[in-house]
Amino acid sequence: MAFGWSTLAILTALREIGEEGQLVSIDPWQRSSYHNCGIAAVGRAGLAPRHRLIERPDYLALPEMAQAKTEIDFGYIDGCHTFDYVLLDFWYFDRLLRVGGLIGFNDCDWPAVHKVLKFVLTHRRYTEVDVGLAPRYVDYSRRRELVRRLRRVPSGLYYRNASDRYFTKQEPWEPRWDFFAEF
Repeated sequence: MAFGWSTLAILTALREIGEEGQLVSIDPWQRSSYHNCGIAAVGRAGLAPRHRLIERPDYLALPEMAQAKTEIDFGYIDGCHTFDYVLLDFWYFDRLLRVGGLIGFNDCDWPAVHKVLKFVLTHRRYTEVDVGLAPRYVDYSRRRELVRRLRRVPSGLYYRNASDRYFTKQEPWEPRWDFFAEF
C-alpha cells in the first residue's frame, strides 16, 4: 500500500463504475514504515468504507484468505519483487480469483516478475489483456540498444515491457502432479 497511489486509483475506479466491491490491501509496513500515509490518503478521499488493510505479510495473509474461501475479482501484485514472493502471491491469487477475474503485475521488466509472467502463461490458463497501457520497453545498456538497432530488431522482441501487465483467468486449471514446462 505504501503511500496509497495504487490503492486510490483502484478505489476511485470502483466508485466511478458503480461497483460495490471492497479493496483489501496487504501491507505489514503501512504503520511502521509509511506512518499510515496510505490510510490517511484513503480517508481524505472519502473511500475508507470501501477499504480494508491487513497488516500482515502476504505469505501469512493470503493463506488465511484462501482458508476462509475468499473469492476475488481482481488482484494486483506489487510487493517484494523477488521470484519466490511474486510467484507465491500469484499462486494464492490464482486460488482466490474467480474465472474471468483479472490479475495485474507491477514492474514487469524486473527479471523476477518477468519470469513469473512466463510461469503464468505456461503453467496456468490465463490470457493477457490489453488495458490500454502503451508498452514501455526499457534497457539500461547503450551498447545493447545499439546492437538492437543495427540488427533492426523491434524493441518488443528485445526488451521486457516495463508497463503494468494484466491477465484474465480462463479456467481453474490445475496441472497433473508431474507436469512441467520450460518457462
